[in-house]
This record gives sequence, structure tokens and C-alpha cells, in this order.
Amino acid sequence: MTSTPSTNKERVIWRYPALRKRNLREMYDLAILCNKCKYCRFVFTPDARDHRFVNQCPRGETFGFASYYAEGTVEIARGIIEGRLGWSKTIEHILYTCTDCAHCEFWCENAMRVYPLTIMEIMKEHYVKEVGLPEYWKPIVENLKKFRNPFGEPVEKRGSWVPPGVSLPRSASVMLFVGDAYSYRVQHVAQAALRILSRLGVEAGYLYEEEWHSGYLLFRAGLYEDGLEFLEHNIKALEKAGAKTVVFLDAHDYRTFVKETKDAGIELPFEVKFFTDFVLPLLQKDSSRLRKLGIKAVYHDPCNLTRHVMPFPVWDSPREILKLIGVEVVEMFRNRLNTYCCGAGGGVMFTFPELNAVTAKRRVEEAAAVGGQYIVTACPYCVQSFKSVAKESGMGVYDVIELLDKALI
Repeated sequence: MTSTPSTNKERVIWRYPALRKRNLREMYDLAILCNKCKYCRFVFTPDARDHRFVNQCPRGETFGFASYYAEGTVEIARGIIEGRLGWSKTIEHILYTCTDCAHCEFWCENAMRVYPLTIMEIMKEHYVKEVGLPEYWKPIVENLKKFRNPFGEPVEKRGSWVPPGVSLPRSASVMLFVGDAYSYRVQHVAQAALRILSRLGVEAGYLYEEEWHSGYLLFRAGLYEDGLEFLEHNIKALEKAGAKTVVFLDAHDYRTFVKETKDAGIELPFEVKFFTDFVLPLLQKDSSRLRKLGIKAVYHDPCNLTRHVMPFPVWDSPREILKLIGVEVVEMFRNRLNTYCCGAGGGVMFTFPELNAVTAKRRVEEAAAVGGQYIVTACPYCVQSFKSVAKESGMGVYDVIELLDKALI
């Protein structure tokens, strides 16, 4: 399946109307639909290939209790709505250790219309309003509100990744949305993306300091209105810049513009494209410019490019690009729609690094089990998660942009 994203008019999918009200009590009719089938826990039986790699919920697999799986969290929501349960630190831990992988949401939405991940997010929103923001989230949110990024880096340095002597236009029909990680932490990958676009004859614009964090982390923290504020700022800034197409480097930002806009009923005034989807047709026009790398690699599907952006997932274009540059792609047992989270999502990389590391290690073990020399993915936080634990296995970890930059003449 090839991703063909455009405006939200082409993405109209039925969603339970009460979801937009962000009111936990309105979720009661959904909560009682959960029949505890446990599809939220595992890969569907026909898709199971190895008994070691069938679990799908990182927090449930790690902590073991039913309350850490979707069916248990939905039951907690029911208890709170009925007044039988009250907020507690235990419930806070259950909610905020969710890695936002959306396995439960996708399958339950299609099978039972339960929407467990959305219920959890609305639970967070109520928790923040009724109890307060968890302490471990406060520094992140303070950085976001003051500096427009989670790292506390100065706003004026957002464009510091742009190579010296290069000045990108602030207005263009094709605008690049770089994101926090590529702007501040892995600038060499953003520079590689810029070189690729230049070699392909694409002159892309860039917002510089007018590009804010997309809103992803604010949504995950339970600060829905703040997330919308950041998202709407970026939409207006891109529209003002004359964007007809916005190309995203970071999977989290792409998902935010695709999914959160749909859930909020926001109609985008431009086309949205993930980087690999945007460059693949250009590469296919003249593949003679591509060197063959001759390596064997496992491709990891980021959650934010699969279940969160259905029915237009981004899983074909990265693989097609890797094949064009002579990479033998080896598939993990859990791939595409059944991909397993790297453990970084939902802000867990910042708030529960041990859980992030344990989850990433499981995924690296799966990559080693299928015999890949390298792990390649299309998300900076997936790359960082795997690099932190992959040394033991001796596997290299790359962003697909890095390999394409090496191969494109």
C-alpha cells in the first residue's frame, strides 16, 4: 500500500462523534463495549511467526498487570466514570507509561469501535485538569512553552542545522518541516535531507524560528488545548509562507499533521508528504544516479508511519528506496501494520528512559533474530532508542535519509 496523503478531505474516516468532545463521561458507552478479547495484547494469530515476538504492548509486557494493557486501562476509565475509582499515582503511572504505539487503537477501532488509546488520552486530559501535570512532565512542558522545543534549546538556534553559507527561502511552494530532533540533536541528517533535495532539483523553503514543536508531546502529556495551539501556529505559518506541499522529516510531526488535524476537524490548506514518499517518485525517474550500497538491513516501521496514519501508511516508500540503493531488506516478524514500538513514543523517551531501553532491546533482539546487518528506520527517536542498546549485538543503526545521502550521486 502506497501513501497518498493530501488534504483532510481525502482522509475522511468515520470516528465516534463523542471523541471530539474530549469528555471522559462521554466515553462510557465505548468503555463498556470492551469484551476483554485481548487482541490489544498480541499480534493476531495468523500473523504470528515466532513465539518470542508476538507481544504488542510495551508497557503491558514490561509491567505484567492487566491494568497496563488496554483492556485494563479501559476498565479503569469505566471505574472512574462510575465513581468507583479515584485518581491515584498508580493510575498516573499506568497512563503515562503508554508508548502511544496504537496497536490497541487500530485493532479495537476496527473490531469493536472501542478506541482505547483515545480513551487513555482523554483520561490524561482529565487527570491534568483534576490532579495536575505529573512532575516528570513539567520540565518538558516548560521547555516547549518557552523555547518551542523539548530540549530547552534557544528558539533562534532552530535553524542552526542549515549549513554555513546556505540561506533557505522562508516562502516557497514546497516547505520543509524539520522537527525538533533534526533541528537540534541530529543535524547531520537534516543536512543530508537538504543535499538530497538539492540533487533532485527541489528548492524547498523553511520557517526557521517560526517552526515550532508540532504539538505531539503536548497532546501526549494531556494538554490538548496547548497541543492545538502549537499545531495551529504551524499550519498558519506554513500557509502564510505559501506552502502547497509540506515535506516532513520526523514521523511524529507527520502523524500530528495527519491524525490530530483529522480528530480536531481541521482542514489543511496544503498537501502533506513524508520525506520518503516525496522523494521516491523523483528517484525512480533516474535511478542511474544511485550507487548500490550492497548491504543487508532490517527495516523498522515507526508506529507514527503505520497505525496512526491509516489508511495511508508510509511503509512502501522507505523499502523501495532501500531496494533502489542496493540494500537487501530483511523483514522482522512484526512489520508494517504489526510493527513493534521502539519504546520512545508518548514522551516515554523523556519520562521513563528505562522502559524505553527495555522495549528497544526487545526490538533489536528481533532484528538480530532475522539476521540483519543493520537496522534502518525513518524516525530520529527510533534511531536514538536502538543506538542506545544495539552495541551489544554489534548492529549498526541508520536513518534511511543517511543511506540515501550516501548513495545519491
